[in-house]
Amino acid sequence: MEIQIREFDTRDSVSELTRLIHAGYASVGQQGFNFPAVDQTEEKTAERVAHGICLVAEVQGTLIGTILVRGPFREAPSTFLVRDDVACCMQFAVHPDWQQYGVGTQLMAQAEALAAAAGYAYLAFDTAAALEGLVAYYERIGFQRTEEMQWPGKNYRSVVMSKRLAPRPAHRAGAAS
Repeated sequence: MEIQIREFDTRDSVSELTRLIHAGYASVGQQGFNFPAVDQTEEKTAERVAHGICLVAEVQGTLIGTILVRGPFREAPSTFLVRDDVACCMQFAVHPDWQQYGVGTQLMAQAEALAAAAGYAYLAFDTAAALEGLVAYYERIGFQRTEEMQWPGKNYRSVVMSKRLAPRPAHRAGAAS
């Protein structure tokens, strides 16, 4: 089956996207981490989508993965995530039935391309430092630990992961393609 990655649009259901996010974050919720995406409302999903570019992965019309890319995360208690040269991603989720098939890696690659095309030098996000397997996955795909931070009201310490993006060459008018 072919996996298609595209932008979330008006034909998509915020309810379906929220269910996907809940499914993708269920295991961390079961481990006791109070990530916002574990139980966020449809209203919160819609609010987040409105403030970034939401990519979805789908197979035969069913959403199986998502990631949201936005500019600096000014609300973060982080010195890195608030920088002007940092694009942030959030609500990165792959349905459990589709994990281990490269869906997340494809979504992250598209997020990196979006951020680089917009002129950002880094793509970054945070996750629970205690989720060692997840942190190791991010390191395998080129992200590095940048700093730690603590979100108010969260029962875990976050590690900020970042990746330097390859600069995209500027398109020059009249240049041969």
